[in-house]
Amino acid sequence: MTANLNFRLSRRMGLMFFISGAAALVYQVLFAKELALVFGSTAAATFTVLATFLGGMAIGSLIGGALAARVKRPVLVYALVELAIGVYCVATPTLFSFIQWIYVALATDLSPEAPSLLVLRVGLGAGVLLVPTVLMGITLPLLAQALNPLGDRLGKAVAWLYACNTTGAALGALLTSYAVIPFFGVRMTTVIAAILNLLVALAALELAKKLHTASRALPIVNTPNSDVTHPAKAGEHQDIVPVGSGILAGALVALGLGGVLSLGLEVVYVHLLSIVAGNSVYAFGLMLATFLVGLAIGGECGRRLLERSGTDRPAWLAVTQIALAATVSLGAWGWDMIPVWFIGFGQIPAFASFESREIVRGLVCALVMIPPTVCIGASYTLAMDLATSSTSSRRGITMLGLSAALNTLGNIAGVLLFGFVLLPWLGGLVVSKIVAGSALLIAAVVTVSVATHRTRQRLGSGLAVVIVLILISPSRLDYNTLSKGANVYFTAQNWGTVIDHAESIDGGLTMVTRHANHAINGGVVTTLLTNGKFQGNDAKKGEVQAQIGFAALPLLHQNLRNNALVIGYGTGATSRVLHDAGFAHIDIAELSRDVVAMANRYFSGVNGGVSYLARVQTHITDGRNLLLLTPRKYDVISIEITSIWFAGAASLYNREFYQLARSRLRPEGVLQQWVQLHHMASTDLLTIIATLRAEFSYVSLYVVGGQGILIATNDAARSHASPAITAALDTSPQLQSVRELAGRHFASIADDLLLSPNMVDTLLNRFSVQREKWISTDNNLKLEYNTPKANANSPDRSFEANLTLLRTVPKR
Repeated sequence: MTANLNFRLSRRMGLMFFISGAAALVYQVLFAKELALVFGSTAAATFTVLATFLGGMAIGSLIGGALAARVKRPVLVYALVELAIGVYCVATPTLFSFIQWIYVALATDLSPEAPSLLVLRVGLGAGVLLVPTVLMGITLPLLAQALNPLGDRLGKAVAWLYACNTTGAALGALLTSYAVIPFFGVRMTTVIAAILNLLVALAALELAKKLHTASRALPIVNTPNSDVTHPAKAGEHQDIVPVGSGILAGALVALGLGGVLSLGLEVVYVHLLSIVAGNSVYAFGLMLATFLVGLAIGGECGRRLLERSGTDRPAWLAVTQIALAATVSLGAWGWDMIPVWFIGFGQIPAFASFESREIVRGLVCALVMIPPTVCIGASYTLAMDLATSSTSSRRGITMLGLSAALNTLGNIAGVLLFGFVLLPWLGGLVVSKIVAGSALLIAAVVTVSVATHRTRQRLGSGLAVVIVLILISPSRLDYNTLSKGANVYFTAQNWGTVIDHAESIDGGLTMVTRHANHAINGGVVTTLLTNGKFQGNDAKKGEVQAQIGFAALPLLHQNLRNNALVIGYGTGATSRVLHDAGFAHIDIAELSRDVVAMANRYFSGVNGGVSYLARVQTHITDGRNLLLLTPRKYDVISIEITSIWFAGAASLYNREFYQLARSRLRPEGVLQQWVQLHHMASTDLLTIIATLRAEFSYVSLYVVGGQGILIATNDAARSHASPAITAALDTSPQLQSVRELAGRHFASIADDLLLSPNMVDTLLNRFSVQREKWISTDNNLKLEYNTPKANANSPDRSFEANLTLLRTVPKR
């Protein structure tokens, strides 16, 4: 086979693996979304899914290495594997529904924090994910063997395929976030990804047929286990000289520990970027895409190094790890600067739109992610080349599978260790120092095996310099800068001085600030923030009155006092009001343990320590998942999450959630839900109202303190605020302190009604021809992908536009 034909072959296989990588990333995003709805969107559930996904890839790598060493037609087998992936993944929506049924049947009435739930999630998640992920893991060894049948070093083939696959995955991440899911929905996106697998399978079948025909027709030398042919060359050796045991040990350390660091770094950087660059579904798509772009560039850099004759592979492997440590350490100085950049761009009119601001976010993510991930990608390809050169050529492909599995197992360990242990314990910047220090440890191990004394000296000097860099790099973020919330609105919010903070995967960066305000609260206001986003404060003549008003509204419609559920703890005001109103049992569902701890520590004057009281049970879990598992029936369900545009939060505004909530309410039950009116497009507001109305016969809208509160019920007797109930609330001794905090009586809160149920129906009937198209579901995800765009809108203008729309409805 001529060099030109070999070039065309590698490019064709690269294109197939590029498309396969895009499809695989689409599946990963879809699987995470689907299983978050089944198991909840907590970090424990999310990382369980990721660990299971990676575990399947590791098993697949082992199988793929053994299989590729034995099959005669690896491209044909690759085609069948891609076909199997596509066929299986088309069925995954049905499989997810099935495991949800099993999950509910086995887990109902268990505590969301029960250890047995973790085992159940892993088992059920593996039941769906292992088949496609094992198949995905098989593909790399098969194509690598097809590209290198003569037994030459596998590093160049792996580097090329790795770069193509990760580039495709990066494109898949962007298209999935910005185009495919928003336009086509979850189910159709699954079909589109399966079609990509089918196209790859068809292309691979055609290629396998051509290669098989060529192997029979040409007078050439055939390898014993492949129909890929190469011309006989005088003096050509099919076996290579294995590398020494010291070099092999360094390569395996770089793959194993390097796998821990690569996913650990992703966990830490996504956490930090969610604090400084935002945590919408688009922001996470940008983070993932730029991470993958860096890996792809690094893989290509590694390939070019391997193509150069005389490349000292161990030395360059050590260099990539030293460079990784250096880029992570230097990056520590940049985190505090990012909010300042956003504020600066926010003052430029050209960056007032959602699209232009996403470009800025993308550039920030690229500046943060790409430098270290280039080092990771190059290190991976160099280490793979060394590992597959450690044995005879015919066993090199088996070693490839073993090495890929080792790296993937390291990935799993990195997710669990950094996500659950190191990050909550030490914080993002200190953990990034651990990544840098561990990279230097890998570099030191590899340096020992470098052949020349002069090269070892140079590498040692680099190690010493970067050690100093790690020691002097910042260990603490500037929390006062991060509290300004510039990542959300590209403008600074002045919440005061940070007096306490906590970091975790679930909670992000939770902060408490204080600032002087002589007009209220005796001159000092304490505020609770998540990633710079306002959660509540203790201004008793300001925000507290609005918070109490929110919680009071469902009481105007409901006289039953058995069970209540609060989703979203915040400062604890809602839970306190419901407790004082006399409910026999209150469940609180809050994703972030940090929010509960900070609220109890600094806002006891608002919440009265409600989470510690006897009739109250606090669950650190996803509210939707709690509803899925509890058999309890509620009289009131209250939902006051921080913002709809947070990734995953909009699932509490989808039709399937309202169906679930309705099933957990008594027939006389009342649902209360906060809805923002500022930074909210009118179309999205109508979508929320229409979606809620699709499951509840009577929907009212109140405006309290500039915020919208929806009240929904299917009981006509509770469709309006009851004068008798209101009078009883205004005379209740148990609610005396609540009325004092509110600074008003319940009767005046009832006057905040803007739209009665009849008026809501009148509003929606204006769009009755396309009523169903307004509804947000777990399939179309309208709100999750639409609401972040409105953050670029003027808060005052959007608020006035929404009020104007709502006030056009005649009073009825």
